[in-house]
Formats: sequence, structure tokens, C-alpha cells
Amino acid sequence: MKTEELLLGLPPNNLGDLVATDLRDMFQSGYNGVTADQLRFTRTYSYAASQEGLKIWALVEKLDLSGPDRDSRRLGSLARLSMLADRLHAEAERTQALGDPSYARRQAELYELAEGLVRGEDRD
Repeated sequence: MKTEELLLGLPPNNLGDLVATDLRDMFQSGYNGVTADQLRFTRTYSYAASQEGLKIWALVEKLDLSGPDRDSRRLGSLARLSMLADRLHAEAERTQALGDPSYARRQAELYELAEGLVRGEDRD
């Protein structure tokens, strides 16, 4: 709040705003000696989903998405399960364990959880 008040030229709204630390230095051309031209980033995000993650995400077609926030809790849970399958795949690929039976079992368990979620079976 203090930063907004300072930027707008307003007086402090309360004692907390008066003694608070402001963030004006973050709105300068350089911050802690770092300028924008020194930053390296890309505006495109690339995410390679695994086949297992895509299989789980395909279950989204079975959700009721006919309106805003219609099935948002299950949609979010399904997204998390899909990303978990992706992370599991990436870890198995890194450790060269894609052919390991425990990997296949864990992926099957994730898919079973996702199917149960879509059917409305909550397992907390």
C-alpha cells in the first residue's frame, strides 16, 4: 500500500503505511545494480508432456465444463495428476528406469486415481 500511496502522491492511510518499507527501488531502471538488458529470458514457455500425462489429461473431456468454475476442483486435481505423471516420467527417463515394473505400476496408479476422480470417487 505504501508504494501505491507514494506513486499516487497520497498521504499514508494509517500508521502501518507510514512506517512500512516501500518498493520504489523496484520501479527504477536498475535494481541492485542489475539493468533490464542484463536479464536473459524468453517469453515462450515450452512444456513437453509425457504420454502418461497426456493420457490422464485426456480425461478432462469427461468433466462438466459447461460453465465457469463448473468442475474447477476436479479440473485442477486432474491437471496436478497429469503433471505428476510427467514428473514421474522425467525422473524415470533421467535414471533410465522407464522399463522398470515399479514405474509402470506407479503410472497405472496415477491413471486409476485420475479415473476415480472423474467418476467422482474422492480418495483423500
